[in-house]
Amino acid sequence: MGLLLVYTMGKVASTTISESITSARIECHDIHTLRESSLFFQMKKSVETGVLPHNHIGRSINIYHRFQRASKVKIITCLRDSFSRNVSAIFQNLPQKEYTLNDVRNIIENSAPDAPGSWLRNEFAATIGINLLREKFNINDKYAVLKKDRFEILSMRIDLSNDKKQELISDFVGEEIVLQNKNEAQNKWYDDLYREFRAKGELSEEWVTRCVKSKYMEKFYSEVERQQFEEKAFALVRK
Repeated sequence: MGLLLVYTMGKVASTTISESITSARIECHDIHTLRESSLFFQMKKSVETGVLPHNHIGRSINIYHRFQRASKVKIITCLRDSFSRNVSAIFQNLPQKEYTLNDVRNIIENSAPDAPGSWLRNEFAATIGINLLREKFNINDKYAVLKKDRFEILSMRIDLSNDKKQELISDFVGEEIVLQNKNEAQNKWYDDLYREFRAKGELSEEWVTRCVKSKYMEKFYSEVERQQFEEKAFALVRK
C-alpha cells in the first residue's frame, strides 16, 4: 500500500481515524506538519533553548524522511467548517490555568481566522504540490478521491456520518475499519470554559466575517450550509 498518512489540520477528528486504522493492524501515521521549514524551526528552537523537542517532533522528522523516499503515498485529510475548527483548536492549545471569557476572546481574535485555508495552502500544498482548494470537490458528496503522481488522497468533511466515513476509509485502505471516537472535548479540562464561551462569548464582527466568509468555506460548503454556519458564528458577535 505504501506509506499511509492521516495528514491533516488539527481538531478534525484525526486521532479517531488514525487510531481506528492502527487498531486494524495497519501502519498509519497521524501528522499535522511535514513542511521542512517547520521541522527545521522546531529543531532550531530546541537547540537555542537547550530543551529536547517533544516526541512528536522526532516522529515527524522520521516520517518526513520516509515520505521523501516513498514511491507511493496514501493520504487521508479532513475538512471542518472554519469557525468550529478554529475555536476547538484554540481551546485544545490553551495552557491549563484560569481564564476569563475576555481572555478567551482576546486569544481567539489574535488567531488566524482562515487557519484551515492557510493550512491547505501553506502546509499541504507546499509539501506535496497539490492544492486541494483548486482540485475538484463535490460538495453534495462531501468527499473526494484524487490520484496524482505518487499520491492518492482522500479528502472528506468530518460531518459525514460515521457509517459513510468508515466506508470511505475502508475502501481507501483496503481493509474494514471501525471508527472509535477519541480525543473528545467533553473529556478535556477546559470543557466548562468551552461551554461558557459557546453560551456567552463575544467576538468582533471583523474576525467572525473573515473566518466564515473565505475561499475555503466557498470551496467545501454549499451556500445554504455557509449561511447556517454564519448564523451560529455571528450569534457570538459583540452587540
